[in-house]
Amino acid sequence: MDDKLRFLDSLMELRDRHVDVPWILCGDFNMIKSLSEKKGGTRTLSKDSLEFQTFIDNMKLVDTDMSNGLFTWNNKRGGEVQVA
Repeated sequence: MDDKLRFLDSLMELRDRHVDVPWILCGDFNMIKSLSEKKGGTRTLSKDSLEFQTFIDNMKLVDTDMSNGLFTWNNKRGGEVQVA
C-alpha cells in the first residue's frame, strides 16, 4: 500500500476512534476522484483515484469544486503536453 492510501486509512481510523467529536477535514489530497478533474496526460484513473472516491463516500465528505484553478497543480508545460 502506498503512502497516500495509508494516509486515508489513518484518517478513517481516527474518525472511528472519535465518533462523538465533530470535525472538519479539508486540504489538498493530491489525488483526483474522476477524470473530469484532470486535463491532459494519461486519461485513466489510478487505483489511488478509485480508493479516494471510496474514501470520500465512506467518510460522507463533500468535495467542493474549484472555482478558478489559481491554486491547482500543473506541469507548467503548454499545448498537448500540459497536465493540470
